[in-house]
Amino acid sequence: MHGSQARIRFHDCDLLVTDCSHICMYRKRINIFTVMAGQRLDIEEVDDGVWLVSFMRYDLGYIDLEQRTL
Repeated sequence: MHGSQARIRFHDCDLLVTDCSHICMYRKRINIFTVMAGQRLDIEEVDDGVWLVSFMRYDLGYIDLEQRTL
């Protein structure tokens, strides 16, 4: 792969951030940044119950379903 090409990653799914800045996963409401309201975030499970959250091609952080925060 050439340095100018973007890294392609396959995410498990994408989620829409609600107007009150939450996403819902497995019947759990998770707080996300307020500025992300209305945007779609890509998520990928990287460990049991731990998810990588990305917007466009930028990794924003990890969600642990027990803590329910990004």
